[in-house]
Amino acid sequence: MKVLLVADLHMNLPQFAWLEKNAHHADLVVIAGDFLQITHSCDKTEQISKIKPIIERIRQRRPLMITCGNHDGDTRNPAGEEYAAWIQAIRAESAHPTDFGDGKYRFTSCIWWNGPETRKHMLEHLRANQPEEGVTWIWIHHAPPRGSKTAWTRNGDAGDPYLLKLIGLLGPNHVLSGHIHDAPFHAQGSWGERIGKTWAFNPGKQIGDVPSHIEIDLANRKARYSSIEGVELLDLK
Repeated sequence: MKVLLVADLHMNLPQFAWLEKNAHHADLVVIAGDFLQITHSCDKTEQISKIKPIIERIRQRRPLMITCGNHDGDTRNPAGEEYAAWIQAIRAESAHPTDFGDGKYRFTSCIWWNGPETRKHMLEHLRANQPEEGVTWIWIHHAPPRGSKTAWTRNGDAGDPYLLKLIGLLGPNHVLSGHIHDAPFHAQGSWGERIGKTWAFNPGKQIGDVPSHIEIDLANRKARYSSIEGVELLDLK
């Protein structure tokens, strides 16, 4: 099974167009959050109206899994915590399964949490979706985990400590993230790193019409990273 991972497109419509054109090369397309751009000239309602048809066209070509990032929130829960209701609605409408490869692989999307209520909801969601032993479990979570090179910035580690705790608690095989745009481009950073038994990935963000992206071959346990700096390979065995 081949997965195409991108994140942090931030209203870069040419990059969305590239993804739409190249989706057929993968068995599953994953967008790990930050579709929108807070500082964009269009407000969020207008941005969402432009992005939703693109998501729908990609979804018609290939199975698609998405999660929200810190730029994507459009409403608040009773506790005042922002979340992306529009992304939750798209996920609820999707007819695509979360299990693939005759049940060999399970994908679980995690919401962007910014308070105790959304964090509690995410933990409950993960516990409810934990697969049986022997199934490869892949999380889609916008921020990378603390302690990983995929979370490296020029100011040091900017990863999510709660995610690291959950990885230790529940033990996913892979975590597909974004959020830290320049991690793959730092000498001390990376686009892919193993933390214990868990592989963490972050394609980063680049300028231009083609997004930096990661192709993960789950069956052959290999990963390929493509960016303006070239192509890199990882053996996941």
